[in-house]
Amino acid sequence: MPASTSPLSARPIDRILEAGIGAVLILAPLPFGAVTVFGRLALETATLFLVLVWAIAGWTGELRFPPRRVLLLLGGLLLLGSVQTIPLGEGLIRVVSPKSLTVRESVTPPAEARLAEERLLQIAPSELDSSPTLSVEPGASASALRTGAALCALLLISAHVAATRGLRGMATALLASAAFQSLYGLTVLATGFDRIWHVEKTVFLDAATGTWVNRNHFANYLAMALPCGAALWVAGFRRTSKLRGAWLVRTFSSEGSRNLLRLLALVIGMAGLLVSLSRAGIVLGLTGVATTLWLGVRFRPPTTRVLIVGLALAIAAVPLAQLGTDALWGRFETSAEDMLSPGSRGTVWRDTLDVARSFPVVGSGFGTFASIYPKFRSAEVRPFFSYAHNDPIQFVAEGGALGLLLLLALLASLSRRILAALRGEHGALGIGVAVGLMAALLHSLIDFNFHLPANAAVAVVLAGSMWGLPSKQPT
Repeated sequence: MPASTSPLSARPIDRILEAGIGAVLILAPLPFGAVTVFGRLALETATLFLVLVWAIAGWTGELRFPPRRVLLLLGGLLLLGSVQTIPLGEGLIRVVSPKSLTVRESVTPPAEARLAEERLLQIAPSELDSSPTLSVEPGASASALRTGAALCALLLISAHVAATRGLRGMATALLASAAFQSLYGLTVLATGFDRIWHVEKTVFLDAATGTWVNRNHFANYLAMALPCGAALWVAGFRRTSKLRGAWLVRTFSSEGSRNLLRLLALVIGMAGLLVSLSRAGIVLGLTGVATTLWLGVRFRPPTTRVLIVGLALAIAAVPLAQLGTDALWGRFETSAEDMLSPGSRGTVWRDTLDVARSFPVVGSGFGTFASIYPKFRSAEVRPFFSYAHNDPIQFVAEGGALGLLLLLALLASLSRRILAALRGEHGALGIGVAVGLMAALLHSLIDFNFHLPANAAVAVVLAGSMWGLPSKQPT
């Protein structure tokens, strides 16, 4: 049996960790994708609890880690984030990141105002000012560092769970969550009860968004989760096909019934994805499901594989056909304009590269884009952008060349694991995890899903799972 589907450990504490990761994947999206203060804090608190359980697992037995190189690179990123928030003195900062001091000086009141402030407070304003840091907003960088540390912890725990328990539990949690989110979004849309929980829904009223506010972020979550669900169905399909007896008996056996339920959840998830009307999310999600099904049933004849993929997509498209496809086609027709017209995302990306050139070594500080971008914003960009809508470009602006080198090294290691999984080295579930992770990485080129705690948590769990599986290649 493939390594990804055969649990290597039956320790109760490893089962607890597996259940904890599943709970995070299901519960993190519920408070609006964990973008609220409460949602983010809840995710970080849950991660802290899992870290304690993980530490106990290490105290009582062996822990499974990602490759040492990955640990060093993750540590390097956390160290970079820490150094950005530490007061280093004007002399050193002027050498490493002179633009940080320029930004600081640009918001310093003129001399007359500082003298008036000193007379009023009876204390020199310089004594009240915080010491200069590499980050242009150390508070925002410290907040980003806290969330980053939680995500790194989730990655390490996921690697251990994948190595000891396999991928089935994680894939089951993602499929269940995707089905619930899609059913919730479809119900809200069909009933016209425009609320997410108790909060009025004021945007994207024509689309399903699950418990997210933004349809694109909802679709990105599904694009990561649904390939894992498709792989889970394929794995169960193969197990059912090995059972003896007539086709009807196999279909409604205990394993066959469970697999029918998985298929139903998968179709509901794809239906929600289509009705999200998210262009990139739909393309990546449906391509991911089709790729997973195609590679996962490679033991079947080509005609059967085409039938399986086509039938699943056709059934999922029924709700979209009922609502009409005009809105979806209209969004695809305006794709180029949304990306390339003056003041669009393309302009923001160019401006963000200007930020990166101004902070070339260590960046402006993680989490500082919303603070620094207005100083570089082109005149034709009218809306306020809290994020660059391109996570890699924003990462370079906030982390500099040093952060980019660390990120590229991590992606190089991860890409080898993804390719190995796509070759079938870890069974159907490995294929689904690899495809879901690829969807997250590709979507990050035109959106900011890695800055949404719930979506980022799914991505790091998938990445940790890839690194936790045995590798035949050096990493």
